[in-house]
Amino acid sequence: MSQGGSNPYGNTKASRLINEFPVFTNQIDLLIAKYEKLVDTEATQLDEINRLKVMVADKDEKIRIHEQWCRELQKEANELRVNLEKTKKEHDVKVSELEKKFKAKKEEVGKTINKVEEMANSMIWEKLKSLDFGSNAVG
Repeated sequence: MSQGGSNPYGNTKASRLINEFPVFTNQIDLLIAKYEKLVDTEATQLDEINRLKVMVADKDEKIRIHEQWCRELQKEANELRVNLEKTKKEHDVKVSELEKKFKAKKEEVGKTINKVEEMANSMIWEKLKSLDFGSNAVG
């Protein structure tokens, strides 16, 4: 018996497989191409994710630096506020002292003016007495 004559059905399967093989390989090539495209897309997405991670890290660093500056500025503002309050209190004390000194000087000047007026009046009366207006009066 010859091989071809003994199993004609087997030859049909083999010939069908041989005939359909290009279709299978074409489908496999299409699947490989789709897979490669998916791999490329995923790689692109991973690159984008990594780029975004770097951007987020940069933004986080900028935020951290900004927050540090804000803390330093707040500390400086608090120190300035404390110094301002201290200076204001010192100023208030000096103003109060100056007001007391001014009041004392004002009183002293008032007393001096009164003494000068008394002396002037006394001198005027003495001068008037010496001129003896009283003896020249018509009487």
